[in-house]
Amino acid sequence: MAEHPHVALVRRGYKAFADGDMKTMAQVIAHDAVHHVGGHNMMTGDYKGFEAIMDFYGRTLEETDGTFKIELDSLAVDGHGHVMARHHVTAKRHGREYDGHGGLFFEIMNNQAIDIVQVEDDLDAVDQFFTDGA
Repeated sequence: MAEHPHVALVRRGYKAFADGDMKTMAQVIAHDAVHHVGGHNMMTGDYKGFEAIMDFYGRTLEETDGTFKIELDSLAVDGHGHVMARHHVTAKRHGREYDGHGGLFFEIMNNQAIDIVQVEDDLDAVDQFFTDGA
């Protein structure tokens, strides 16, 4: 059975992120998309537009001295424009290590992600990791 096109799109986006493939990222994420990051830390916010989202991703890599790694665990689709991705993240920052799970909830329209909501299994751990002096 063929993979649902929305699942294939999100899988392609994860691979493009891992490969640093900005051309593919621009095909996967709409120019006016929004990426929502919860919590109470330096990374929290709503990143509006492709450039702002790419800046956020770049800042994540910068803040972790390039140690940020994300591994896709699973994808689920509803067939109505939504994909839930579960992933495993590892990173190092200021002598601290993060090893946790979370996900991204994608809204897809016209074969591009238009809204991305980031969720964490342990939001307090993420807040602590991305807070200076913690």
